[in-house]
Amino acid sequence: KSNGAAGGSGIVIIRYLSPPPPPISAVGGTISYADGYKIHTFTTTGPNTFTVTSGGTIEYLVVAGGGSGGAASSIPDANHPGAGGGGAGGIITGTVTVDTQSYTITVGAGGAGVAGSTNPANGNNGDDSSISSLVVAKGGGGGGKGTDGVAGLSGGCGGGAGGSSTGATSGTGGSGSIGFDGGYSFGANSGGGGGGGMGSVGGDGRTLAGNGGDGIPSSISGTLTVRGAGGAGGKGDSASASAVGGNGGGGDGSSNAASATAGTPNTGSGGGGGKDTSGQKSNGAAGGSGIVIIRYLSAPPAPFRTVNERVLVQDEDGWLLMAAYNHQANTNPNLVSGTTPSS
Repeated sequence: KSNGAAGGSGIVIIRYLSPPPPPISAVGGTISYADGYKIHTFTTTGPNTFTVTSGGTIEYLVVAGGGSGGAASSIPDANHPGAGGGGAGGIITGTVTVDTQSYTITVGAGGAGVAGSTNPANGNNGDDSSISSLVVAKGGGGGGKGTDGVAGLSGGCGGGAGGSSTGATSGTGGSGSIGFDGGYSFGANSGGGGGGGMGSVGGDGRTLAGNGGDGIPSSISGTLTVRGAGGAGGKGDSASASAVGGNGGGGDGSSNAASATAGTPNTGSGGGGGKDTSGQKSNGAAGGSGIVIIRYLSAPPAPFRTVNERVLVQDEDGWLLMAAYNHQANTNPNLVSGTTPSS
């Protein structure tokens, strides 16, 4: 206790003015501006290109294609139930850092519709959507065919089960790996289960077919939009009413009055299931295609600027052209590429 304690060590801190890193910049897709963001929207199914010319952090919405509804028997009788509705494509949101390079943006197609027949088929799964290998959303599951309690297919959201003809076998809804499961089916000559949505499970098919699960909202495009809804199951023989697709673009199931409808394009929503009848009403409808939206903070470009009687034209990548007017000679403007304003 008689010892003196050591003094604390010192520190040296150095600082200097440094410009901030350049803002992110990129090209690709349909470009718009909203709320201080530059927005790239990709709606064409298949591969697209997103080229980053200055890297940084982007925000994204990736929506996979929706599954199609299952088909039902094309021979109308009292022993065939409705088919399941297609599940919605999975939706993934978040942020990721991108470098200066090109990225492949894949927009998933919706599952193709299936025709009713004496031996009906399950609906088809939707295709995946992705930002290269950085983000991958799984396509929605197809609806179960309208036979004895066939399970819906699994996917980003699960497809609805096909209805049961005898009630001895209950159909199981497909599992959702990102969103909700498809609806089950119960009872003799039941309607098909509804496809699962990103916001809720598909409804069960009983005397009435199951409604599609609801989608989820997003305002990444600058407009609040609901996407990722499940398709409704097809009507059963004993039902007096039809089922409807989930909020956000899900297709309606077939009824006595109308054929099943497809999921809305670019929402990743599921298609409606068919009912047992002759003609198109036994068909399962196609799923809706997906969409990929990317945005990042960026001020919108000014259309032009005048400096010393020279008009500087600007596009999305910056100042590109200078139009110099010779007023004395009354000639047409000379366009000079690559000129940057001095003030």
